[in-house]
Amino acid sequence: MGLNTNGSAFAVASAVNDAGMAVGYSQKYLGGSNFGYRAVRWDAAGTAATELEHLGLNDSGGTSAQAYDLNNTGTAVGDSQKYVGGIYQGHRAVRWDVSGTAATELGNLGLNSSGVTLAGAYAVNDAGTAVGYSQKYVGGSYHGDRAVIWLPDASAIDLNDLGIMPVPAGGTWTLAQASALSSDGWVAGTGRFDSDGGGPLAAYDRAWVTQVGLGTWTDDFTGSLDGTWGRGRQWSTGTPAMQVGNATFITNGSYTVSLDRDELTNAVLISAGSVRINDNGFTLTALGGLTIAHGATLHGAGTIIGDVMVEGAISPGNSPCTMPIVGNSTWASGGSLLWEINKADGVQGADPGWDLYDVTGVLTIAAVLGNEFIIDLATLTLANSAGQMDGFNELSNYNWTIATADGGIVGFDAGKFLLNTAGFANFFAGSFALSQSGNSITLNYTAPTQTASMPEPAAATLVAFGGLAISLRRRRRVVH
Repeated sequence: MGLNTNGSAFAVASAVNDAGMAVGYSQKYLGGSNFGYRAVRWDAAGTAATELEHLGLNDSGGTSAQAYDLNNTGTAVGDSQKYVGGIYQGHRAVRWDVSGTAATELGNLGLNSSGVTLAGAYAVNDAGTAVGYSQKYVGGSYHGDRAVIWLPDASAIDLNDLGIMPVPAGGTWTLAQASALSSDGWVAGTGRFDSDGGGPLAAYDRAWVTQVGLGTWTDDFTGSLDGTWGRGRQWSTGTPAMQVGNATFITNGSYTVSLDRDELTNAVLISAGSVRINDNGFTLTALGGLTIAHGATLHGAGTIIGDVMVEGAISPGNSPCTMPIVGNSTWASGGSLLWEINKADGVQGADPGWDLYDVTGVLTIAAVLGNEFIIDLATLTLANSAGQMDGFNELSNYNWTIATADGGIVGFDAGKFLLNTAGFANFFAGSFALSQSGNSITLNYTAPTQTASMPEPAAATLVAFGGLAISLRRRRRVVH
């Protein structure tokens, strides 16, 4: 990048990838005059330095930019001074893609009252995710340095906002800087550790390492499962743990995860097997929504924040309860709801009583005639084991609300549903039907007009509704 009047210069190669490409920075001289540092790239095929772009120049044409790391695809990260109209705006984290030399400014955690902040990216993995630090400003006030992760779309996430596990003996963390990142989401850095959580003992600087769910976290690995949401199989003692990105369950078997705090992730996809989420009083937020694919099952009763697509099977809890969905939900063709009841005159969404699927947004019935959504009716004893429910009289009429949606119900048609009574253990000779009333879907049982000839129990009944209730006989299958 040129030499000074004495024929000397300064350059540093910071990182090299598997293909032999390297990045770093070099002083830039023009006519022997120093114009600051420039980020540079050296291709494996030669020794020439390719200057990478920056975020503006000062009034003298100078600036400073450095590349600190690159991945195996050739994407590099670092920082650059930012100038707007020659006015200094601080250092900003930057990414350079291998396809060119342009500098992409990465996000930050706020600006001071003059529009200035400092940030730098120190590591990038092959998924294009980077880590580093950014000053944090709230309303123009400085709140210290924070360790940051940048997703491939350049958005900045404060690692401190992802949920930090307290150490076993107590204490709190402030993650100040992240300096290393692996392909499977292990992050290392430094931070401030307060061993007694604001007590008389002084906080001190300490190194940390943790695993963040980047890109896709999946249960497709061998070995025992620790049963905790999004954790790796190895955790260093006393360090934070967090989850961001996507969570994908693809194992065709039973899998249980437990929440030990409110959890945040991007999208959740359950594409195979049976997943049970034990909420333990916490919530799961899926920013990109939660999808249960055909053939997969989700069991749980805790609050899900995000839109829920039911293409497979969904089962609220281990007993009658409410399944709260803070968002919208869609019941698609081929999907199913396992609806349990243990007391005919109980309380909706409670034990004793029956299941309630409770949506704060809009519930859309996307099933179609000929490929319906299935409601599996299952009776339980008061001890919540399979068997006859309490208080049911086949000669009485019942109306049980099974789903509510504060934002309304779209696309309801009784013909879009099948009712499966295979799990309904109480004897009945009447008929079942679904109906919509305002923001509720109700399962209606109508007693028979006469009881002179009661049918004998036979096979399970699967009933379709085409606007009018069809008479059911327990355990007799109706084929359409």
